[in-house]
Amino acid sequence: MIVDEANHSMEIVVPDDQLSLAIGKKGQNVRLASRLTGWKLDVTSETNYNQALKDGYKSLLALQGVGEKRASDLYDEGFRSAEDIAGALVEDLIEVKGMNEKRAKSLIENAIKYTREKAVEMDETMDETEESQNGHQPRQEDNEEGREKSSDGEE
Repeated sequence: MIVDEANHSMEIVVPDDQLSLAIGKKGQNVRLASRLTGWKLDVTSETNYNQALKDGYKSLLALQGVGEKRASDLYDEGFRSAEDIAGALVEDLIEVKGMNEKRAKSLIENAIKYTREKAVEMDETMDETEESQNGHQPRQEDNEEGREKSSDGEE
């Protein structure tokens, strides 16, 4: 269980084979627990949680100036991904072993740049997926306009 007291939210990790039971029919177990506690609850499987941790750690390693040691130090201090770094304050990062103000500022800038680039890549991937799912067929009007132009000899 990962608790975020500042946002009154919890991420609850359950064994894969218990996920549907924990969530309940149409999410009723999670909704009820959320109402009772007054917190936002997110239930995830161990597999999904472990994959998210791996992806987050990889994103730390992808940042300029971050090697295995620095990524490990950041991770140990609660910075689990590039997104965490992008949203961090310099004061928070200075607490990490071997970090000074200059490095912290640079790391935050690199993380912001990295997360923006990843967001653009994700948008492009989603656009390509939508196009391939829709077959990206030209509209009938486009075909008719093209025929009219070519038959008139205009372009």
